[in-house]
Amino acid sequence: MDALEQLLHETEELAATHGMHAYMVGSKSRVFEGTYLDDGRLFKISPMDVPETPILEVELRGHLRIYKHRNSELTSEYKERKITLEWVTQFIVVHAAWAAEIRLNKHRANAAIAMQILHDEIASLKAKLTTCDSWLRVSHKTISELETQLGIPSKETACDPMDVYKTSGGNDWREQK
Repeated sequence: MDALEQLLHETEELAATHGMHAYMVGSKSRVFEGTYLDDGRLFKISPMDVPETPILEVELRGHLRIYKHRNSELTSEYKERKITLEWVTQFIVVHAAWAAEIRLNKHRANAAIAMQILHDEIASLKAKLTTCDSWLRVSHKTISELETQLGIPSKETACDPMDVYKTSGGNDWREQK
């Protein structure tokens, strides 16, 4: 187990208890005479459920070194600084509230997006309902007009089909006994 793997092993549980996620990305690469010139892996800490916002990235180049800090200003100031397991442990404890704030902001943003989507869907359904209601009114009016033009009796004035049969000279079988 190398220093980066040891760092992950030692901090995973602590990070989780402080609302953060410790994980590793990448794989070892570019081996030269048994020594890693470019490890190719990064140890990352991000707020729980917000992996797109890592607050610390650590690389292994001979020693554990800061690859990326919370923001660009801190990164430019501390990049490649040698750090220890104790430093990372303290970082997790000190930045727990900050990570919680990032998580809260992410949840608020997700809730706002969900509310906007719901609002848009309701507006769309209302528009469809209005369109359907208008169509039904027009369709009913159009059907009534067509029935009148074609001389088809409306439902209110429709007669018994047997009356039509009798007037054409047929006998009503209901009257025969």
